[in-house]
Amino acid sequence: MEKTPNSQFQATALHQAAENGEGDACRQLIADKHPLNPLNEQGWTPLLLAVMADNIETVALLLDSGCAIEYRYQREDTPDERARIKESTEALFDSPEMQSSQKELLSQLPPELVDDPLFKEAFSGHPEGFDEIHFEVQTEHAIEHASSLAMLKLLIERYQADVNHVGPDGYWPLSTFAESDDLVAVEWLLSNGADPNLTSTGETAIFKAVRNDNLEMVQLLHRSGARLDVQDVDGWTVLCACQSLPAAKWLIENGADPRVKDQVDFPCWHWVEDPPASQFLKEQALRKGPRKWNKR
Repeated sequence: MEKTPNSQFQATALHQAAENGEGDACRQLIADKHPLNPLNEQGWTPLLLAVMADNIETVALLLDSGCAIEYRYQREDTPDERARIKESTEALFDSPEMQSSQKELLSQLPPELVDDPLFKEAFSGHPEGFDEIHFEVQTEHAIEHASSLAMLKLLIERYQADVNHVGPDGYWPLSTFAESDDLVAVEWLLSNGADPNLTSTGETAIFKAVRNDNLEMVQLLHRSGARLDVQDVDGWTVLCACQSLPAAKWLIENGADPRVKDQVDFPCWHWVEDPPASQFLKEQALRKGPRKWNKR
């Protein structure tokens, strides 16, 4: 795959027309042989902007005209471009806004974790290789940017988009709509082949529903086969995301284990901010006693 020169990343008239839902303008530009898949500064095509703006008719027009529903690209990595990105990355992480955000995040974490030498080393400075992401091969798919059920139906039913496509940011439709608390869309996705146990980080869609304290969605996902014993990359279980006592009780009644600890050996109730839920989980763990491990 050839690298795309930096000069080619710029918004075009088709970008503007697609984002604004101007169907007639899109038709004229396409008839005039305007490039169908130009990339703006973010690496997005006109189709992606139309999807983000939830312009249903424009999206259909662009796809019917041959716009790519999925594509890959890689930015040119000249010395000057690398220096520019490195400088902008350092400026971002040194900015007052970023420093304030990091302080706020640290204030929410347990003191024993913040004081851990390994955590300090990992958290300080500029993330290693962060600016390298700019030059990696990028993959974009229209379904990653869908924000409504109508758009999902269009892309999946009419254009055969993969209902279980996982984007490079670790999101997929079921996860995205569970996080946005859209019960109707989640139900439709599950009835159209969405995998309730799909994950790229260990965190499945049911984590999002638990975090939103949407017990109806939690129950729907569980009825559809969502497991309650999964752990994410940090060792968190669904119980760590509990926001209320009713949710904690339901999860325990349906098999979630309150004795499982995360990768830094914290129990689930340590992360639960709701006092009654946290106390309940602690009591349940003590009542169940030590976990018994099966020998392999």
